[in-house]
Amino acid sequence: MSNGDHSSIAVCDLCLSNEIHETVNLGFLYGLSLISHKQDIFFYADENHQEIIKTNIKAQGLNLEQIKYIHIPSNLNASYWGHMLSYIRIKRILDHLIQNKIKTLLVLSSVDFQRLVFKNLLKRKCYQQITCSFVMHGDLDNLISTKHKPQEVQEVAGTYLKSQEVAGTYFYFEYFKNYIKSRIKYALQKSQSYLTPKIDFKAHFLANHSSQIRYIVLAPHILNQLSNYIDTDYLAFHYVPHPAVFRKPQSLPYHSPSKKLKCAIFGYGNPPTLFDLNRKLAQLWQSPAYQKEDLRLHDLANHLEIRMISSNHQGTEAFSWVSTPIKGRTLSRLEMEELIQDIDLLLILYESHRYQLSCSGSIIEALSYQKPIFFLDNPCIRSFNTTDQPIGQSFSTIQELTLGLLHYINNPEKSTIELKRFRQNIVHYRPQVDIRFNLNKLRLALDLKDHSSV
Repeated sequence: MSNGDHSSIAVCDLCLSNEIHETVNLGFLYGLSLISHKQDIFFYADENHQEIIKTNIKAQGLNLEQIKYIHIPSNLNASYWGHMLSYIRIKRILDHLIQNKIKTLLVLSSVDFQRLVFKNLLKRKCYQQITCSFVMHGDLDNLISTKHKPQEVQEVAGTYLKSQEVAGTYFYFEYFKNYIKSRIKYALQKSQSYLTPKIDFKAHFLANHSSQIRYIVLAPHILNQLSNYIDTDYLAFHYVPHPAVFRKPQSLPYHSPSKKLKCAIFGYGNPPTLFDLNRKLAQLWQSPAYQKEDLRLHDLANHLEIRMISSNHQGTEAFSWVSTPIKGRTLSRLEMEELIQDIDLLLILYESHRYQLSCSGSIIEALSYQKPIFFLDNPCIRSFNTTDQPIGQSFSTIQELTLGLLHYINNPEKSTIELKRFRQNIVHYRPQVDIRFNLNKLRLALDLKDHSSV
């Protein structure tokens, strides 16, 4: 079915009431405004998330007056009651589309039971002119073996146990407190599981599938691997580069040999891996095999900073070179931008089993702020770090990453040259994910005709 004659476009986010996905959601909204610059864009979402989007629109200096904001409370309650709430709210959205003769709906965030509700309702005759496209995020990784998930829970707990070894009683208290919290949460989830319908994640794609349903993934490696698990052609999966709204490239200060190397964790991060990195740094800093004698006489904090541009700083308090300017709350976009200005490179610490069928927003933040990356080899981040124009360095292990950081500290002149080259490559790479240069992919994914002449 073709929706070339649409008068307006609708967008909804069923899950979010905070800053999560603010970058990607703004990217899609801006892209739609360029595709249909004379049409209204109805945006159904929780009012808190809408306010964050409005703030970012203003900060970016964008003209998105065509967006019409309609409040729909977010809902991630997977119980039978949560299903009923989603049914009521989704039906309300579809009825509003019919009233306004809108045929195209882009769903920015959703979970499996919400997609099932959508597909069940779209079978009804009154809704059969609506095409619904779902942007797929982290839950696609459910198609892959979950063998790593128990391991990850143990790693988080292990962060506190390891911290106890480093800094004593305080961290033991932190571990115990978080252990109790996790057991209470587990008990609550266990009791709720009896009231939660069971959904086969793979099967839910096939349930009530029709030409009205389409899916969008945000990185090329996802589409390449996804066909190993589901029929991506039949299910109408499309690739749209993780949409970004970039400002003009700026002449940012490069790392100076006379100053310390400044790194950052931007976003939630990976606490267990970050702890292992810091512990390894502490061990190797005093090793004569990897550094100059004159550097070894000083605290590592004189030569390195790892800044937490995040509210998550688990297990970092014991290390003098780790700084957390803002603790205990979520950072605003303005605060994050201020804290990242003088950073030399970003650390992305996701292991190889992460983001196999999803895309981390951390790589888009690196491109947006023109920050080179040091990362553990990962299929998602690797797909952005091309061999001909690398934007950073990949490392197979924590040991290799640690040595890479120490090498930069010991060789400031070389690191300055490499960081400059990475930044230049970032500027060249950004058009590949800039939504302004990917409008045709967005039109194809939504089954829209070119309205540039309208």
